Amino acid sequence: MVARRASLILVLIVFLTLGFFSWNFSEFFSPDGIYYFGRRLASLSDVTSAFANLDNRGQYRPFGLVLFSFLFYPLLGFGPVGYHVIPLVFHVANVLLVYRIARELRADSKVALGAAFFFALHRCNFFVTFGVTFMPDFAGCFFFLAAFLAYIRKRGPGGYIFALVLWILALGNKETVVVFPALLLCYEWLFAHRNGTDWQWAEALKRLLPFAAVSVIFVAFIFHLYGGNLYPDDSRHPYRASVSVSSLLPKVKYLWWAVNLPEGSGLANALVPGVVKSAALPKLSVPYPTQTLVSAGLMLPFAAGFLVFVLSRLARRDALVAFGLAAFFLTLAPVLPLAGRVMHHNLYFSLLGLSLVMGKFLTAILETRLKILAPVFALVFMFSTVVGVANKRHSSWPVRSARISRQLLEHFQVVARSGQVCESGGVLIGRTGEPDFVWYSDGGNLFRIFGPCPNIDIYFEDLGQTPPHPGIVRMDFQSQVDQLR
Repeated sequence: MVARRASLILVLIVFLTLGFFSWNFSEFFSPDGIYYFGRRLASLSDVTSAFANLDNRGQYRPFGLVLFSFLFYPLLGFGPVGYHVIPLVFHVANVLLVYRIARELRADSKVALGAAFFFALHRCNFFVTFGVTFMPDFAGCFFFLAAFLAYIRKRGPGGYIFALVLWILALGNKETVVVFPALLLCYEWLFAHRNGTDWQWAEALKRLLPFAAVSVIFVAFIFHLYGGNLYPDDSRHPYRASVSVSSLLPKVKYLWWAVNLPEGSGLANALVPGVVKSAALPKLSVPYPTQTLVSAGLMLPFAAGFLVFVLSRLARRDALVAFGLAAFFLTLAPVLPLAGRVMHHNLYFSLLGLSLVMGKFLTAILETRLKILAPVFALVFMFSTVVGVANKRHSSWPVRSARISRQLLEHFQVVARSGQVCESGGVLIGRTGEPDFVWYSDGGNLFRIFGPCPNIDIYFEDLGQTPPHPGIVRMDFQSQVDQLR
């Protein structure tokens, strides 16, 4: 009976997930999604090159290109809907993996369901489920969670090797999972009692040696690709490293977002003015400020209660809580040095750890006289996510850039129907004064891939480019650019 009830609740969580994050099926590709179309791998030499070099965004994520080129694109072609369905399917699979991991860690069904609920409906999933833009996150996390589950199950040598292979696949999707051996070490230490034995350093390190070796080789390879650095050395690169105070202080927002508190309510500035305001963060306006403030106000008492719960459980040496926190901070650590980059989707890997702790928190509430607070929390949590989704549908960069790209493409196709554009062999885009415009329109090869002239050359006055021949067509997108501001 208990197992059946747990299965029904898990099915309900999945249906809620589909309801919360299937709104985007009618949206076009964001430029980051279009990026994959222009860089499809077509031959063995292309694959070899992808694994031997950084991509042209200065990142090492070859398995994502392989997935897109040989699985997603052959199945889905150029239709946007399928590329919004794919991340949602991966996310549902990740929810089920989080549930199984919690159960394998000897958590009861209540804890596991609480963990699955938190992971499934967290507001950061708005970004991760938007489209193939976030393939490194949803695909990388899938292999990461599967690798961890395979490791803790360890059904003989085959399961051990399977975990290693899955982790390598995760590593080829997103560099964040290089911390996996450290996560396994925390698991071995905190859950040594599972095998009825005392903690033994030598035995644990022996088991982790292959993972540590792969991690060292990977870090050395990345160090080589970046010319003696672990992050891009270009001062203009968005993913360069910076450990300055002005760069690290905005990362406090990760702690706020992690417990599903919304941005744009103004409460963060009021509660931690010395931190948030000193970081010179721009004030974020949201389409639904009242609802945002209400959701923040409702979530804040639960967030405070969660903090008290965590501290009390750490004092009692609760292994699951300690491991959850370790998993959260370890998987978040690689993105903290990124200069000025505080982005929701970077929390996705870290939600595993926090979900385990939240599952324990919800179960602890159910075991008190105030058990009614557990469903109240669930409703408040979902309300906060709904408000976040509503706000982000209006103002988030992937949605905004996808809609602008669609408008640009429609305008381009109207102009190109005359035939003059294709005949001229190129287009000169007039000066716009909008730095993101090049990326919105051609960073992902928008006009070449989806327009009627696949061999057209694109030039931008904003970049100071001069076409080699005078008969080129000049196009003005000022009306679309005005919508960006």
